[in-house]
Amino acid sequence: MNTTTRHLFLGLFFSILTGIGLWILETIEGSKITTSLYIDVSYITVTFGSFLAFPFYFISFFVLGLLVDKFLNSNVFTKLFGYAGLGGICGFGIFKKYYGEFFVREYGLNIETSILVFTCIGLILAFLDKFVKEKVQK
Repeated sequence: MNTTTRHLFLGLFFSILTGIGLWILETIEGSKITTSLYIDVSYITVTFGSFLAFPFYFISFFVLGLLVDKFLNSNVFTKLFGYAGLGGICGFGIFKKYYGEFFVREYGLNIETSILVFTCIGLILAFLDKFVKEKVQK
C-alpha cells in the first residue's frame, strides 16, 4: 500500500466513522426532541454526512497529519492530541449546526456528547493512521 492509497483508505474510513458518529449523536441527543418541528432524518443525515466527510478529511486531518509527519518527525502523541482536538472541535461545530438554541434549551441537549463522540473518532483515526503507516513502511 503506497502513501496515496493509505490516505484514500483513511479518508474512506473517516467517512464511515463520521457517519457512525452522526448516527450516535442523533440516537442519543436527537431522540430527546419530541416535537414535529424537528424532522428525524437520521439515515439520510448519516449518508449525506459520510459523503461530505470524505473531502473534509483531506482539508483537515490529512493536512494536520502531513504537518506532524514533516515538522515533528511523526510524533505519535502530537498526532493523537491533534486528531482528538480536531475531532472535538468538529463535534462542537456539528452539534451547533444540527441543533439550534431552541432545541438545546427546551430539551436539555448536551453538547458534550457530540464533542466526546467526535473526539473518540479522532483518536480512532490517529491509531488507524499509525497502524496503516507502519504497514506502508514494511
